[in-house]
Amino acid sequence: MYILRQLPFLDPVSFVEVSGESVAIRGYQVIVWVSLSISEVLDGDASRFPAVLDTGHNHNFSIRERQLVRWAGLGVDRLPRLGEVLVNQQEVPLLAVSL
Repeated sequence: MYILRQLPFLDPVSFVEVSGESVAIRGYQVIVWVSLSISEVLDGDASRFPAVLDTGHNHNFSIRERQLVRWAGLGVDRLPRLGEVLVNQQEVPLLAVSL
């Protein structure tokens, strides 16, 4: 089964609604819907939000703190800190969550 081949690839910018916020999706970006959870078992009621599938990203998953709070309902203070990583030449906290 070729799931990615079945996804729509739109040329113009489009928008999706996430927690009352309009989020721009650029042309030809591959979007997947994800949820985050503190526990290893994802909560069935966890909020889902769009993430760009970026095969050139050097880490598992990145999200801005504002989006983590607004979209996933998780505060940085609730998540175990594993260390720090470089993202775009900036040190950012590496936090433990289930995706």
